[in-house]
Amino acid sequence: MGAAGINGTNGTNGTNGTNGATGATGVIWDNAFQLGSTYVVGDAVSYNGSTYIATTNNSGPSTPDGDTADWSLLGAAGSNGAAGAAGAAGAAGATGAMAQPEHRE
Repeated sequence: MGAAGINGTNGTNGTNGTNGATGATGVIWDNAFQLGSTYVVGDAVSYNGSTYIATTNNSGPSTPDGDTADWSLLGAAGSNGAAGAAGAAGAAGATGAMAQPEHRE
């Protein structure tokens, strides 16, 4: 068997492919819902203790809890917990100033 041949030269690099489409925007926290404000798909708001996400571009024509066409519930508010125990009595306040005698003439 004969000796192995030498390696050939590497070929040139290929051209880069085109960039893919831009992905969807994630959730944008927009704080408390404001009636009449403008919202876009992905805006998240709080309303009455729950969290909602805009499913359409809208101008807040109605509250998220009653507008399933524009909003979707992300997280529902929990129920109120039991009342806590009464706190200890506070310290007595300072004694007030003495009244001044009334002068009659």
